[in-house]
Amino acid sequence: MPTAEKLKTSDLDIIELSGKIVYEEPQPGDYITLNGIKNSYEVKEGKYGTKSGLDYMIVENTKTGEVGMVFQGTQGQKDGGRDIITDATLPGNIPDAQLLAADEAYKEMSEKYDIKYVGGNSLGGGLGNYVASQ
Repeated sequence: MPTAEKLKTSDLDIIELSGKIVYEEPQPGDYITLNGIKNSYEVKEGKYGTKSGLDYMIVENTKTGEVGMVFQGTQGQKDGGRDIITDATLPGNIPDAQLLAADEAYKEMSEKYDIKYVGGNSLGGGLGNYVASQ
């Protein structure tokens, strides 16, 4: 993922996608109204309730064409508390199943889409940082 490239997608959009929209678990083909702009993003992929506890969506900014991967953060007892287990491993030298699943999902989605940014809130931020550092 290039880091020197200036994004056309605003930080405010990424914050709202990460802090609210991804938790609504939108499905592929759904359009998202964000910051008062109707149909500003299209959901390309949505993976939720995975075995590792990983939850994420792939969205495309309908104005700029930029694609991002947005991870859900810690959600207590959802999925048997797997998010809390992952939280307990951060920071650490040995990635747990959810971190490894995030990296694998990022690699898989990168083959399909030209991902320009990753985002996430709470644990989702840690997952985004992990895949960006690999």
